[in-house]
Parts: sequence; C-alpha cells; structure tokens
Amino acid sequence: MFLDTIASEIVRENSNLQGLYVIMPNRRSAGKLRKYIAKNVSPPNWLPNIMAIRDFVFSFSGLEEIDGFKLLLLLYEEFKSHFANGEKVPDFDDFLFLGQYVLSDFDAIEKELEKPEIEKLFRFISEIREIDAVFDFLSDEQKTVLKEFWGNIDISDNTNIVKSYFVSFWKMLLPIFENIQKQLTENEMGYEAMAYRETEKRLKLLPENEIPVFCFVGFNALTKVQTEIFSFLQEKGKASFYWDYDPRFNFSKSSAFIQDNIGRFGNTYKVTKQENDKIETVFNEYPVPSEILQVDVLANMLKGIPDTENTCIILNDEQLLVPLMGLILQNPEKYNISTGLSLSSLPTVQFLALLLEMKLTMKNGAVFHTTLLNLLNTPFITFFEKSVAKNLFRKKLIETIYSDNLSYLSVNFLKDFLPASLFKLFEFSKVTDLIGQWSNFLITIDISNNEDEIDSFYKAEITHTLQFIDKLKLYLDELSEDLLSFPVFRTVFKMLADSEKIHFQPSDKDTNKIQVMGLLETRLMDFDNVILLSAADENFPKLNQNNSLIPYKVKKAFGLPTLENQEAIYSYTFYRLLYRAKKVSFIYNAIQDDFNRGEKSRFIYQLQFHEGLNFNRYSLETESIFNKINNAISVEKTPEVLSQLQKIPHFSSSALTTYLDCPLHYYFKYVRHLEEPEAIDEDISFQSMGNIFHGVMSQLLSPGNYTTSILEEKIKNKEEISRIIREQFLEEMGTQDENKLEENGIFVFLNETIKYFVYKTLQYDLNFVPLEVLGVEMKMELPFEIEANGQKKTVKLKGTIDRYDQRKNGTHIIDYKTGKINLNFPGMDSLFMVGYDDSREKEKREYLFQLLFYALMLNKEKGLQNFILRNYSVVSPMNDDFDSCVTFEKAKFEVNTAVLSDFENRLSGLISDILNKDIPFEQSVSKKCTYCPFVGICGIE
Repeated sequence: MFLDTIASEIVRENSNLQGLYVIMPNRRSAGKLRKYIAKNVSPPNWLPNIMAIRDFVFSFSGLEEIDGFKLLLLLYEEFKSHFANGEKVPDFDDFLFLGQYVLSDFDAIEKELEKPEIEKLFRFISEIREIDAVFDFLSDEQKTVLKEFWGNIDISDNTNIVKSYFVSFWKMLLPIFENIQKQLTENEMGYEAMAYRETEKRLKLLPENEIPVFCFVGFNALTKVQTEIFSFLQEKGKASFYWDYDPRFNFSKSSAFIQDNIGRFGNTYKVTKQENDKIETVFNEYPVPSEILQVDVLANMLKGIPDTENTCIILNDEQLLVPLMGLILQNPEKYNISTGLSLSSLPTVQFLALLLEMKLTMKNGAVFHTTLLNLLNTPFITFFEKSVAKNLFRKKLIETIYSDNLSYLSVNFLKDFLPASLFKLFEFSKVTDLIGQWSNFLITIDISNNEDEIDSFYKAEITHTLQFIDKLKLYLDELSEDLLSFPVFRTVFKMLADSEKIHFQPSDKDTNKIQVMGLLETRLMDFDNVILLSAADENFPKLNQNNSLIPYKVKKAFGLPTLENQEAIYSYTFYRLLYRAKKVSFIYNAIQDDFNRGEKSRFIYQLQFHEGLNFNRYSLETESIFNKINNAISVEKTPEVLSQLQKIPHFSSSALTTYLDCPLHYYFKYVRHLEEPEAIDEDISFQSMGNIFHGVMSQLLSPGNYTTSILEEKIKNKEEISRIIREQFLEEMGTQDENKLEENGIFVFLNETIKYFVYKTLQYDLNFVPLEVLGVEMKMELPFEIEANGQKKTVKLKGTIDRYDQRKNGTHIIDYKTGKINLNFPGMDSLFMVGYDDSREKEKREYLFQLLFYALMLNKEKGLQNFILRNYSVVSPMNDDFDSCVTFEKAKFEVNTAVLSDFENRLSGLISDILNKDIPFEQSVSKKCTYCPFVGICGIE
C-alpha cells in the first residue's frame, strides 16, 4: 500500500527524523502515515512533524484562523462603509450568501495571483473600457479570451441595471479586500490564502541553514502559492516529493496535473514493476431501479465479503447514509463510518428548519396549513409519535385539516391535538428565545431504555443536533440586536446546517472494519475491495456548482481554477483509488424520472471503453421491485364491481388515459372513488395560472370573426386585459375583496406572467387572420354506442374544449398549454396501448388522445369532418416560425374521416374492455408508480 511504502522510504532516506516536516493533503492521510512511520522506527526515536498542509501553513505563519462567520460580519461592515449617506444598504440577510461568494473569490485570487495581478484583476472587471491600455501584461491569446467574454455585453449601457450594479460592486471590492487584509494582519488573524502567503514570506526570510527539510506526500493539483513554496524549497535542496501516480491509468483526466508536477519536481517514490503490468482489477456494474434499493444490493454483496478483506464503501450521495444506517446498525462493530454527513440531512435538523419556516409564515398567531402538513410528515415527527409521545396524533390532525378545508390554524386550536412538549414549540416566541426553546424540547426526549435500531439512530443524531444548536447560538451571539431577525436566523441556520458535517472519526482499531466514506476522503488510502454507491452521472463526479462572482472566461485568462480543474482533481482521486484495488463495484439508480437521469457515470463509460479490462454488468432490475408484477394485484369484475361500473356517469378523456396507464388506478379512482389528497388554497397557487389564463383567453376571444385590426386593437387595449386578469384572479381566489390585492405577491407575479402569455398568444393568432372562433371553453356531452358483454349499450362522452376555429384551411382545435410537450403523433397503436411504460410518451399520449377525443365529439355533435390539431404552448417561442400543429412523420397531422373512424372504433373497444366482465382491472408497473396516490395500496416503492 502507498502510505506503508512511503513510511519505510522516509525512515530509510532521513537519518534525522526530529526536524523533518512531512506534509500531506489532509489530516486523515497524515494520521495514517504517522501510524506507519511509528511501526518503521526503532524506539527510542523522534517522529517527524507529520501534518496536513493546511495545519502547517497556519502554524508556520503565526496567524490564527478567523471563523468564517466572523469574517462575513467583518466583510459586511466593510461593505456598508462604501455606501454614501442616504443610500440604502442591502439587508444583512440578503448579503449573507453573496458574502460567501466574495470570500471564496478572495481566497482563490490570493492563492493564485501576486498582488500586482490581483489589482489588475479587480481593475479589469470594474473598468472594462480600459482593456487595451491597462493590460499590457496579457498575451494576445489572453486578451482575445477576455474580449470574447465582454464582446456581446455593453457594460457602459446605464439602462442595464444588473450590469451597472455588477461593475459598481467590483469597484468596491479592491479597497474592501485590502482593508480586510489589513485589519486581520494587525490582529494576527487570517484565512487560508493569507496563511499560505505569510508562510511563503517567512520561509524566504529564514537563513538557509534554518530552513527545515520537507517531504511532500500525495499531492495532486497545486495552487500557484503551493507551487511557489514547493519550488523555493526544492531550489534550496530542502524538499523531496512523493507523487502517487500509476501510468496504467493515464487514459483519463486523472493525469492532468500529476504529470506536470512530476516533470517539475521529480518523484522520489518509484512505481514498482507490478503496478505497471496489465490492470487486473475486476469491475462490476449494478444498475438498480430505485435509490433505496442500492442499500439492499449492498447488503447482499457484503454477505460474501470475508472479515479480513480490506473493504471501502464510497458514498457519492451523502443522503444515502441515513438509509444505510439501518444496515450498519445491524452489526455496528463491523463498520467504521468516516464520512461527513451534512447536518442538514439529519431528520431533527430538518424538523427544526420546517419549524422555523412555520414561524416565518404565521399570520396573527395562526399556522399555515401547507407548512404544518410538511412538518407533520417529517421522519422526526413519525419517530416522536411512536417512541416519545406514544400518541397517534398525526392522522387525526391531518384528517381534520382536509375534512374542514382549513387554511390557517390557530395555535390554540392545535393544543387539542399535539402533545404538550411539542405544542410549546408552536407558541409564538421572539427570535432570541428560539435556541432555548429548541434545546429544552430536545433535552426532554428520553429514549435511553429503548433498544429499537431507529431509536438508537435518533439518540445519536439528537446529540449532534444539540451540538449544532450550541454552535448556532455562538454565531447569533455575534450579531447586534439590529441585525437579528427571523429571516437572518433562518439564513444563518441554513448556512451552518449545510456547511457543518458530522464526522464519525475512525478508531485506532479499524484495520479489518468496512470503511464508509466520501470519495475525497479516500485520498492516499488503498483498499482491496471498493464499492461505490450512487454511481450515476449526476452524483459521480459530484462537482460543486459555481460559487464565484468572477466570470468563467476571466478566470481562464487570469489562470484561476475553473470547473475543469475541479473535475480533474475528482478524476485523479477516483482513479488513484483503483491503482491497488482488486475489485471495484458500481451501484446506481438506473431509473429515469424527474429527479434522476438514470445515466451511469462517465467514469464507468471510460473504463468500459478501455480495452483489456475485466468488466461485468449485472442487471438487477428484473430481480427487484419489478418482479412484483408476477404477484400483481388484479381485481376481478364481480357482480358488485359490475354494479359499480354501471353507475359511472360518463367517460372523459382523462379517465380513459388513466385506464390506459394503469387499469388498477382507474378502478381505485373511478370505480371505488377512493379519495386522493386535495390541495387547500388559502389564496391561490401557481397551479392556478393555467385556469386564469384559460379564463382570460375565453373572454378576450369569444366566438366571432377576427381580422388583423380587431386583434391589434385587443393587443393595444392593455387596460381591458388587466381588468379581465384581475377578475379571473379574484374568481380563482373565491373572493371579491380587492382591497389588498396589490399586496398579494403571487398576484403581482401572475399578473405580469399572464399578461405576457396573453400578448404572446394574440400576436401569434395574427398569423392566421382572418379566422372565426367557433367555440371557447365549450362543455360537451355526447351519447356514444358500444357493445359490452354481448349487448349494445349507450354511454356518455364528456369533455371541455378550450377553443376551436374555422380558418382558411379547415377547422382547428386549439388547446392552451402553460407547459411544453413535443407533439409528434406516434400512431393509433401506441395511443391505445395499455400499460405503456414511458413517462414522457405517456404525457404526450394523454394530450394527443384528448385532442382526438375532442375532434370525434365535434364530428358527432357539429358534423365537422376535417381537423388540424394545435398546441398553443405559451412557454414555446410562438413566433412567426413556430409551428403549433401536431405532426405525423414530420408532416402536419390532418384528422380526416378515416382517422376519426379508426379512433372511434378503438375508443369503442377500449370502453367495452373497461365494462367487460371477463377482463380484470390489473396493475401496470411503470416509472409513474412513484407519484401515484395509491402506491401504498399496491406496494410499489
């Protein structure tokens, strides 16, 4: 193993260990190397100074590290001082996240640039027009990169407020940067970049005979200041370098920096011949059909692993640690959890976050129902109900909210439902009282005698939450009274919860334990067996989003780190883990849905495309949730069920497509009439935007003839459009109280959004004048003959058509859409296929089925025979080139009598199947099952 080998080499190459500095990338690897070196020295003897580079620069520089929150406060005070008297200073709450970006940029700039370059960077961004005069130090290529960035942006245009603010902001930053450094230096404090620069300065001021000897072990990408320190020590003959690099894996980005480093500094560590041979590692790929099932697959894999095997589980998504704890707690002595779990992942912290949100949304001492429901459905409340309160209060309260359609619930009303200790958290309190209120509540939770595994988990995590609350109090104590408010409290809470980690430090006796850690924590550690969970591409590599205010191309020109650097570092960490592994397994969720692309990592593809590797793929999809189809729920059509079927008043397009998606879902909803949770609207929801838009358009374009002049007049009449939007908004709210309408933030947003959609639609209609609107929001009910169970029967078809027009080339059925769907008619077969398993195609099918359903009803009711189907998607361009027609085989889909006849026959057969006594309602398993309201009945997870 690398560290073991390095330890013996360092002991062999250095006769005087006492004054030697061994510098490592992180503390974990430093701790490991310390153990290996201790095994290699003969006592009595001094050990070298073995430390992480971050610890070294702070100790050598003499600077005390300033707490990040104190640094934010210092930055805010400096920021305020640059506003003139009378100018509005941004609120502290608004500043907090921006301030983190600024501090991150300060640190990155100082690590990569010298002082003159730093000044030029600030000046460049704040004085764009001086690019040619100021930056003679730039090469022609760098100038081209910078000009390319600003070429399409006229920063001098004062009408562009955002750009003007951006430039003004950057004009402040250089003096702020300099003042903060001055203040910190005077107080012998600093942040990481300052510690590096001070260390470099102090090393260069030392007499040559006083410069210590250094060994730098296991580094990869270096910052400019690190490179300068390393180069100086190398020139003085005071440094040796040990780079962990296996050229067998040079087919990836992992070698992006390491080869340059070896070329510049040499490599004291010699790669053995065995490591240059063919890659013998066995690679296994396990796609599974859900996130949680990864843990089940892992459990089966671990059963076959001997206790003596050196195994590591890599968590690419730390959220998986919570379900993984269930497996770990079965045999806790076998595992060593060294990963850091974000505090925001803890159920108790999530509960407190929602509790705080509830305080912020309270009105006149009443709790908003949505926030309350979210709170009641947290895992913590489930645990509290079962293990602490031992009182099933949740169900009764939730049922009351829905049955009484409660929007806001007074705190006194909740007193009859909630346990006393929990109820105290709902009582109104000052922001300064929250910390004590939370601590008192958690301290009173006593589950010390409970042996349940879940309770054991909560015992530990409540302890961590109390520690988090103590640290939160320290942060809030730094704030003056005028800065402390509920919004600031919430922001500081979120910042701390996201940044703080629970670190389960490894014990000294962890040799044969299974390690659980994040990928970046594996630096310089080697394992025989590596198992990577959540190895889908969105998690692996898991790259941080851009948290910088410096534009990408400016970074490139000035040589600052970019996302490509981050990916190369991640790539090296991964491939280094493979150098000495015997077996590597990738487990990932392969199901594509709204939250997951279902795509395996690019790293897996790289390995698969590389010749000569032993790569196996195990498809577990048929062995997991989908095998439940063999025991699928099937409801026979008993006399009772047939009797219920006879009572169905009509068949709508949505009901029929529900049957096509899943007959069992249709049975639950339309035959058994099982209730689905309904939304409670206290004012209006964003989902109502479609209803309002439809109502506005039906009033603006009522049946009649429309010419260019008529439509243009409607477009110009902005007051009329605003009036109609206002009326529709009030109707949707179910009130006529207009007094406080302008204070409703949702109204302000929807008003402008719907205006934009309306103008866009009317402008688009100008392309088709003259036209006659034949009907809008037209409700239709049509008798329809079918044959079921050997008898003829008349049923009713029912639907509401948004609009249909008569135009030069025929009748056009128009459906307004506030979402976007790609409409290409796939053919009648797929339109009527039961249980079709493709979420996107199902959505398209539902929409196309509806349009043809309307066409058939118009054909039967009005005698119309030929139709063009149109989708007015207001989120589409809807310009002159936009084609809103449904297409078939890249041509406009024209619905004629043949198409209508085919649709009618199939529709008749579909309804006959629904009523057929011999065809049961069977379950269809698909990706949509996750979101089905009846998933709990079916047992599909």
